[in-house]
Amino acid sequence: MESFIRSYVSDLKNFYQAFLDLLSEIDTNPITLKVMLINKINPRFFNSLIRLKIDNELDDETLKLFAKTDIVLFKSTRYMQSAAYNLINAYLKKGKKGLKSEMIAQCRNDIDLAFWQSVNNAYNSSCFHYIFFEKNCQEMGLADLKKLIPEKQFSQEKEHIIPIDLLKQRLYNKIRDLGFEDEKDLEAYINTYGNLISLEKPLNSKASDKDLYEKDEIYKESRIPFNRHFNVKGFNKKVLIERNNAMREWLIDTFFKDFATH
Repeated sequence: MESFIRSYVSDLKNFYQAFLDLLSEIDTNPITLKVMLINKINPRFFNSLIRLKIDNELDDETLKLFAKTDIVLFKSTRYMQSAAYNLINAYLKKGKKGLKSEMIAQCRNDIDLAFWQSVNNAYNSSCFHYIFFEKNCQEMGLADLKKLIPEKQFSQEKEHIIPIDLLKQRLYNKIRDLGFEDEKDLEAYINTYGNLISLEKPLNSKASDKDLYEKDEIYKESRIPFNRHFNVKGFNKKVLIERNNAMREWLIDTFFKDFATH
């Protein structure tokens, strides 16, 4: 019994130390920061993450794979608690390679819905900001990202480039000027990825009801290079659709490549 207790206490100490080490990497590793604070990975993955950390097996690529699995299992489709929690069994039985295979297998059937949610229903998707940063902000280093997350509180908001006010106020002439046939045509696209950027909360408050020319000046105040260089003055339905298509292609060919090719 004494031996069991010593072993248990040792395991518990290792667990908490590994957890603290993982959290401390938020301040030193941009990938950890994005996965933990921007994606806000579901706690159901912590047992697997921490076991990998204890065994010195948690590299950046594996951490990103966990974020993608989190998006498929929790943020895009069903709330698959048991599938996430039980990943630890695959790791204990088959090691890191077996764990990755199990993650891919669990996501395979729902990957198409993840594509759809990330593009067509982006405004209502809780993974929008993480995907936005992964696609558009790779040049931002740790110091740049930290400026967006004071006191480790991520406060970016989803900004509608073409404002919802056009629908609320039924400004039909302005809607047609942007290339849309009518109100219903705009309504079909208003919440898609193509009409959204991730914008700092104070700037989003200023920009929400402004026209495209006014938004252009506000976007230039953003700490995010992508936003500062975004051609909002030339934005219309055609550009919106191009952004949707580019995001869909990137998700398939790059972001979710591991899941799509198995």
